[in-house]
Amino acid sequence: MRLITKTDIFLQKTLNIILNFTKNITCILLSIALIILSLINTFEYQEGLYDIDIFEVLYSITFLIITWRFFKRGNVLKYSKWDTLKKYTTILTQLILIPFSIMGITILITLDKKGVFYLSNFEKVDNIIIFVYSIFSITILYAFSPLPKKDIKKESIETDIIHNIKNCNIQNNSGKDDEKK
Repeated sequence: MRLITKTDIFLQKTLNIILNFTKNITCILLSIALIILSLINTFEYQEGLYDIDIFEVLYSITFLIITWRFFKRGNVLKYSKWDTLKKYTTILTQLILIPFSIMGITILITLDKKGVFYLSNFEKVDNIIIFVYSIFSITILYAFSPLPKKDIKKESIETDIIHNIKNCNIQNNSGKDDEKK
């Protein structure tokens, strides 16, 4: 019985390690693909820089700033680089899966209504989909940036109290020095 339990635990740990590794590699690859595709999406019609919309430029700049902020915040809060990268890639992977699920539902609804699906069905709402997804992705990345583990309000109140006490002590001591002279 003991051998079966040890074998069971060994197999579970081995599968856990293998599947976690696979999950992490998949998240990293999907995130790299999303970053590359979102940054080169401005060149989608092979017209080069002539076709760039101001919204595309703003999205690319904002995406890079939010990504930089994400990793900077993780560094400031002393998260390990690996934990910050895993959180970032997990968020980006979810950002990829959400639009795919919405597109899948759209395809199923269209097939149910018409019986046939054409790519032109997406072209009708292409700009709206890109706009909503861009706003959604920036918001999600911003919202799920690493946060401090302590309560910010409580910490800032404690810091303010300590700062005020120190200022009172400095002012009280400075008055005593003048009286001695």
